[in-house]
This record gives sequence, structure tokens and C-alpha cells, in this order.
Amino acid sequence: MTHPKLRILYAGTGSVMLTACTAVVSLRLGSGSWGVQRAVPLDWISVGTLATAVLMAIIYFATSESPDRDASHEAPSDGNYAGRDNLGNQFNANKIEYYEASKPEPPAAVLPEQKQQPILAMAEPEIPKLKLDFVRMKIKIQETEGAFRHDEQGSECVCVMVHNVPAGLGKLAFDAESVFASLTFEHGASRSIVNRACWLNEEDNETRIDVSEMRHILIGFPLHQESTWVSVNNPNRADERIVSDWSRTPLLDLEKREVPWIDGLPLVVDVRVISSAFRTKNMTFAHRRMRLERHGFVYLADWIDEP
Repeated sequence: MTHPKLRILYAGTGSVMLTACTAVVSLRLGSGSWGVQRAVPLDWISVGTLATAVLMAIIYFATSESPDRDASHEAPSDGNYAGRDNLGNQFNANKIEYYEASKPEPPAAVLPEQKQQPILAMAEPEIPKLKLDFVRMKIKIQETEGAFRHDEQGSECVCVMVHNVPAGLGKLAFDAESVFASLTFEHGASRSIVNRACWLNEEDNETRIDVSEMRHILIGFPLHQESTWVSVNNPNRADERIVSDWSRTPLLDLEKREVPWIDGLPLVVDVRVISSAFRTKNMTFAHRRMRLERHGFVYLADWIDEP
């Protein structure tokens, strides 16, 4: 594209040349002897000025700008992009490519700083340290009013003492708020389960053992005349029998579990002390296995695992 001032020069020069050519032709063809005498120079001058005028006209139109094509955003039926130029002429395009300018993403919302809440760690459950000791002595007990109590006139039995061991120096010990005992008897290939064993001198099958205190679990007693081992399941639970603060339902009958006991064949007893408190529910506080052997009227008992 030529500078506008040059185009004005081209247009002016062409006009001057055209005017000069017209004047020369008028002199050449006019009447008088002067034009006839100078016919040849005037012909050359007229041709030159006319050629110069034509050249200036060609340069002027050749350096003109192309008409701007202002898009009118009209879509014709054939799908081609349509618009009008700066002169009002409508034009069509066979192919127009569109490029969508990428829009800047809005800045992320800045949230107010939240105070981090401290995470409170769950306190470890208070687990008492219970020790199981086999009672190597024959005691006499008597079943009275749904509970087994010490009585010198009763029958011989085997018991396990549960001791809540005090803590050492600088350590903590915890009470066993509510525990029950579960027994499993293995006699050869047969098994017998006592879900809730009896506690001596306790009506309910759950008891509390404070630190330094001890309780006794009734394992069972042999019937020498019948060659049978007898254990007892206690279905009485305090929370199920209390109707109000001053009333309780009657005690249920104790359930005897008999296991054949052949001479010389050991009887393995699995002893577990389990918590029924809220925070430690169904957690085993103590677990040991013992072996009982019978030889005539004499029976022996010992642990078969380490404490």
C-alpha cells in the first residue's frame, strides 16, 4: 500500500500531463502556420504527455487499498460465512476458520483461613492385669440358693483363682469392673462349653475384681461313682434380673454340664476371663489352659501353657 501523499502526487501529475497533452493537440491541429511548421515536435510532445498521464493513472489505481470486509455475522443457507465490505458489497467466503480466544480462568476464591481443630486421640482402654492360678487344694462347697458357696460339708471341686495384680512402682493398675468366665472342656474328640461359669459365693455370672482383690471360678468336680466330670453353667445376669432398685426377678436354675471322664485320659480345660464393661466389651483379660487327669479316686491338675 502506497503512502497517501504519493498517490496525490500521482493523481496530480497525471492530470497535468493530460492537460498538457490536450493543449499540444490543440496547437497542432489549430489553424495557423506555426502549428504546421512545428508538427513533428508537437506530435512527440503530445504522445509523451499522454503516455505519462496514462502511466500515472495506472500507478494510482494499482496502489489503491483493497476494500475492507467487515463481517456481519450472517450465516447464509449454504453454510458459507457472509458479510459486507466497506462499500456495502455483499460477499461470500467458501471457507472460514474460527479460533476461539482462550478465556482467562477466574481467580480461585480465597477462603478464610480455617482454624485447624485439634484431633483428640482416643484414650486407650483401661485394661486390668489379671493372673490365673490353679488352686491346688481340695475344698468343699455346697450349692445353696442358685450359687456355690464354701462349705466344709460340700463336695470336692477344682477352682481357678483370678487375681487382679497391683501395679509396680510408677505404673497404673485398673479395676476389672465387670467380667465373666467362659470354659471349654476337650475330652478326646468331644467338646463341652460353659458360656458363663459360676463364681464362688456369687449369685450372678459376672463379678467385679478391684486391684489386689481375687475371685474364684468354679471349674467343676468329679463324680467318682459315675466316672463323670461335672461343670455348671450359670444363666443369671444381674442386669437382666433387676426390675427396679428394690426388686429382682427370681434366680434361674443352674445348668449342669457332664463330661465322661475315663481313667487315665486327660481332660483339657480352656479358661477365659472376658470383660462385659462398655469400653472393653468382649475383650479377653486372661486366658490359660489346664489339664486334668484322673487315676481312680485321685485326680491331678496342672497348666499346659505359660502364664
